[in-house]
Amino acid sequence: MSYYINSTDQYHKNDIDSLGWELTVCNSLEAENTPIRSILLNNETFGIQLFKFLKKYFDLKSISNILEVGGGYGFLMRDFFKFNDKVNSVMIDISEFLINKQKETLKGYDAVFLNRDIFEFGTDYFKNFEFIVLNENAGDFTTVCNINPKIISLPEDKITPVEKRIQRYFKEYSLERDFDKPFNFNIGIMELLEKMCISRVKNIFISEHSCEAEVPHEYSEYIDITSSKNPERILLKGHDEYTIKFSYLEAVAEKYNYKVIKGPFMDFIKINKSERINTILRSGLAVDDHEIIRHFIHDLIKYEYLLLINDK
Repeated sequence: MSYYINSTDQYHKNDIDSLGWELTVCNSLEAENTPIRSILLNNETFGIQLFKFLKKYFDLKSISNILEVGGGYGFLMRDFFKFNDKVNSVMIDISEFLINKQKETLKGYDAVFLNRDIFEFGTDYFKNFEFIVLNENAGDFTTVCNINPKIISLPEDKITPVEKRIQRYFKEYSLERDFDKPFNFNIGIMELLEKMCISRVKNIFISEHSCEAEVPHEYSEYIDITSSKNPERILLKGHDEYTIKFSYLEAVAEKYNYKVIKGPFMDFIKINKSERINTILRSGLAVDDHEIIRHFIHDLIKYEYLLLINDK
């Protein structure tokens, strides 16, 4: 058995005391007077920009019940309430520390907080919700690493139970085998998405760092992102996460006849493109504001989202 399993459960249950070590795009856009807010076409929080984008695809005001899994500090759900103050929301998080932060942010709103592992819930539970959000956290779920590609075609009696689970996804969803060397597989988010799709949740939003990101042509002169197509390790304080292979998630959703909208964060967080931005990207100077801006624009490309809609 050459593979190993990466899990962040114990870190989030016992050790996390801040999100400052892994600053998300959502958190980075929270404060108003920052270098990155100054370069936006719309100087607004992450949530406001996201939900303005989502309302092009479905009616946010018609949502009665929303679930957010791993809601960070609660900023995204707070912004959702600005679009729909009648919604009933449930926040599920494995971290007691983050649940308490969410309670502070969402004080006075109609929200229920569950300090639970999302995998404790069966398929029927997800039928209670019209919209489920997993923002910038899919990489926290279990990843099986260093898998021998031969296991995809081996007889079941020749492989381990974990390898059988992985093999089933390749067979059942006709996943592309674009590798001939050991690979990593985001099994946790695959299993959770499968549950949600079986439940026929109407609207699902998932986002995370992608291992398939491509630089838009207008930025190709300034930004170099090489996508391995294989989930990549991200070293963080006290734990590791892995980037996501969104094409595999897309294959699961399409099997259940979901409409799929996919792209980079740049689709809804627009930069006010100017010669100043070009200069910052081109210069490579180690000036604080320039470094912050370059890193932020890089994240807007590297982070991808998957919006799934079941309108039948």
